[in-house]
Amino acid sequence: MKKALFVLGLVCVVSAGSYGIITDVVISDLQVGGATADYDHVLGKLEWTGGASATLNTTDGDSIQTDVVVSVNFAGVVDDSAGGWAKASFTQVLDWQMNFTGLGEETGYIQGNGDGSDGYSEIEGLEDTLFGGMIAQSAGHLYGAAILNVTESDFSQFGGAHWEDVSGGLAKLKSETLVDAAFGDYDTDSYTSSLSALWLYADETTIPEPATMALLGLGALLLRKRRA
Repeated sequence: MKKALFVLGLVCVVSAGSYGIITDVVISDLQVGGATADYDHVLGKLEWTGGASATLNTTDGDSIQTDVVVSVNFAGVVDDSAGGWAKASFTQVLDWQMNFTGLGEETGYIQGNGDGSDGYSEIEGLEDTLFGGMIAQSAGHLYGAAILNVTESDFSQFGGAHWEDVSGGLAKLKSETLVDAAFGDYDTDSYTSSLSALWLYADETTIPEPATMALLGLGALLLRKRRA
């Protein structure tokens, strides 16, 4: 049931907005659904590959829906798991790239590496909910965040759209991944998941509010009930 709701939530995310190609727009953030996440505890390396679809959101409130292929590599894990809850930081963002193909076969990409400071952190199910500031501990539900360095991008084929660089090339990455609830810590366990979503924001100070994610989940639940 949990996996079904998560997939439905991703469908709601990547389907938001209009589907048409728009002209002379600035892309402020992008949302990727369907990326495959693999963590190898022997190598201490996390990789995201693949991807199903993405929505490029613009500063004027519109969106461009595309197909996407994602490749992201993290290394140098430091395990901070405690009390049965998985938590870790990766000190190296080796490289990353996202390639896009639009509905009309337009192409674009954005790529880079780590900014050399924060790396990437991942924690299991500790996001605020809408209910009185309580903490929801959800086994097997991983949330992550990182600051990435954007070295190059090209969205010109999407009706002249371009990436909004507001901070010298630094972008904020957020991830959400569903893994086996038995995953305990990063020193002894590995995981593979095809239920993963990524958000990349043009402003590196952007911290997506947990309430936003809770609303997306609530919307998915209401949609499910309406169809039932």
